[in-house]
Amino acid sequence: MKISCLSRGKTAVAFAAFALAMGTVLAGGFEGRWNVTEDDGKRKSNSWLELTRDGDGWKGRFLHRGGHPMAAEVTVENEELKVTMVPDEPYSSQPNRKPPTLSGKLESGKLVGTGTGWRGETFTWTGVPAPDRTTGSDRKVKWGAPVTLFNGKDLSGWKTLGNRESQWKAVDGILTNQGTGANLRTVDEFRDFKLHIEFKIPAKSNSGIYLRGRYETQVADTYGQEPFSRGVGGIYGYLTPTVNAAKPAGEWNTVEATLIGYRVTIVVNGRTTIDGQLLPGITGGALDTNETTPGPIMLQGDHGKVYYRNIVLTPAE
Repeated sequence: MKISCLSRGKTAVAFAAFALAMGTVLAGGFEGRWNVTEDDGKRKSNSWLELTRDGDGWKGRFLHRGGHPMAAEVTVENEELKVTMVPDEPYSSQPNRKPPTLSGKLESGKLVGTGTGWRGETFTWTGVPAPDRTTGSDRKVKWGAPVTLFNGKDLSGWKTLGNRESQWKAVDGILTNQGTGANLRTVDEFRDFKLHIEFKIPAKSNSGIYLRGRYETQVADTYGQEPFSRGVGGIYGYLTPTVNAAKPAGEWNTVEATLIGYRVTIVVNGRTTIDGQLLPGITGGALDTNETTPGPIMLQGDHGKVYYRNIVLTPAE
C-alpha cells in the first residue's frame, strides 16, 4: 500500500504526540513520596524521597538516612531519575562532605538504582511508594487499658539497638541514659495509641522519642528558641510546633503524643504543639520503612544524657 506524503506527515505527527504522551506518563510515574532502602553491602539504611512537578521541571526533598529532609535538584531524562541533595546548615559547611545523590529508573512500580553518600560511598537503593496518609487516620477509636512501659526498677520490656554499648539504667524510678550509647526500644509494638512520657534533659544534650520507631518528636535543650521542627514539640524535619513549650534544661517536661493512622497530635507541658496533622514520612533514624505495620516506642540514646519517667501507653482497640 502506498502512503501519501500527507498521510506520512499525519502519521509522524500522531506518533510524535503518542511518544510525548508516553514520556509524560513515564515521567509522571516518578511523582510522589517514596520510602527508600539503601544497601551498601554492609548494612541497610532507611531513607525518604519526595518528587513533585514544578512547571516543566521537577523539585524534590531527600532524607538520606539520618538528619532531616533537605531540598534536592531533580531531573528526569530518558526515563532516568537523577537526584542531588542541596544541603542546608549545618551540613553545607561541614568539610569533606559531598551532597548525597540518587539515580534510578522505574521498574514494576518501584524505583531502583544507585547512589552516593556524604563521603562518596556508593550503594544500591530501592524505593517503594509511601502509603496513602489518609488511610486509617480519621477513624474513631475506643481506648483500651493503659499499659505502663517502664516499671521504675529495671529494663524489663525494653531492649537496646545497634553496636554501641548501652548507657541505660533504672535509677530511683527514673530511666536514665548516662551518655552517648545505644538506642532503646520497647519489645512490644503498637499501631494506634496515646503515649504519656516525661523527660528531663541537661544543657546542650539531645535525645528523641520515636513513635512506632519511625517518627521522631525531638527531646533537646531548646528552651527559649523560636519554634522549629527539630525542636521540642515538633516532628523532626517535617512538622513545626505552633509554640515552643519546652522548659529550661534540668526541668521535667511532659509529652502527650497521640498517633492514629498517620495523624499525630503532640501536647507539651499542657500546650498543643501539633494538632492532628498528617505525618509526611519517616524521620531520620527510623527503624524501618514498613509504615503500615505496628512499631515500638524507641528512645534515642546515641546523642547524650537524658532522663525519662512515667512512661504509659494507652492503645486504641
